[in-house]
Amino acid sequence: MNGAQGHRPGRGVWWLLAGLLLPTLVNPAEPDLPSAPPLAEVEATWRALVEALSLGDREGVRQLTHSARRHLLPDPLPVAPAEAYQLGFCQPKPEPFRLQTDELVYRVTCAAFGDQAEMALHLGRDRDGVWRILAF
Repeated sequence: MNGAQGHRPGRGVWWLLAGLLLPTLVNPAEPDLPSAPPLAEVEATWRALVEALSLGDREGVRQLTHSARRHLLPDPLPVAPAEAYQLGFCQPKPEPFRLQTDELVYRVTCAAFGDQAEMALHLGRDRDGVWRILAF
């Protein structure tokens, strides 16, 4: 969301992603699927992520990260604190896509200063039952 132009991937990228993800999608009508976290909980996780990134708080980001991905967390953080405030203009949307039994992807829409963008927030249910960030 820098300046007046935002980066938007071409249609080919979306078809490629769909081709990679569709084989792993789980039937939402399958019994015994864990329920998705309430949207308020997802929004709180997003706000906590934005705050931790804005403060350069690597430990805060680590605590929000799924245990299977914590070892991949770069140092320094992938978003500079001075740029993290832009993520505050973003909001997760309801009705996630279920990739696997314990993995969900939420669309995140961003709007500021006349620009709009979308991104994804990939959550996974961790060993302790808490939904944590796999990727964003």
